[in-house]
Amino acid sequence: MRLKRAWIPILSVVSLCLAGAQVSQGTSYVRGYVRPSGDGGTCVDLSVGPCVNGNGSSLTFAVDASAPVTYQVIFLTDIEPGTEIGFTFSGGVPVDDANSTFSVLPCAHRNDGALVNQPGIYDTSDTLLTTNCTDLGDYNLNPDNSNSLGQNDPAFTDPSNFITEEICPAGTPGDTVCYTFSGAGLPSEWGFVEASSGPEFVSAEVISSTTPTPEPASLSLLAIGLAGLGVIRRKRAA
Repeated sequence: MRLKRAWIPILSVVSLCLAGAQVSQGTSYVRGYVRPSGDGGTCVDLSVGPCVNGNGSSLTFAVDASAPVTYQVIFLTDIEPGTEIGFTFSGGVPVDDANSTFSVLPCAHRNDGALVNQPGIYDTSDTLLTTNCTDLGDYNLNPDNSNSLGQNDPAFTDPSNFITEEICPAGTPGDTVCYTFSGAGLPSEWGFVEASSGPEFVSAEVISSTTPTPEPASLSLLAIGLAGLGVIRRKRAA
């Protein structure tokens, strides 16, 4: 009976630590992504359907060619698991919804019957634009995970599987949003876009770039478990 009672305070402390660990985790990424279209004309000709055009530092995209939107492209390289980036804006941080003006820019995969299936962003003339983008896989796969060429591509992975929004460290500028990158298959290069209609993008700074270490709550659980074993052994010895 005494042995069972010894577990009561241990379990109580473990529950508190688990609750603390959940509170300390960042929120999931909810700003969504901009899906580039290679199905329409270029944005030079506004008489056609969806348009896409880019030059490496900007991207013009529209489902309605009469109202194209120009995005500024932000490109990051050498992203490793545990890297935390702070994106700073002037005029407020973009809103947290699927219509955010700040989003991930994934690559489209060429699947028009050409001999090469290279991830990138293409216009209707099958021209590979120089705009930098994030290779998150192919969202136009056949049921057997092959493209129109019969080649196998990785299936599209939503960016929320790789990005967690964190509370920015003390001293970070107020209009900053902080993301930690992690997850199996994490791309090392990331493209983001900021619409000209939203808050103005200022800079992207690496806050930390280290492999994640166990959270304090996890270490506490380990210490509690060891202490519990000590209590049991002393009880048995008595």
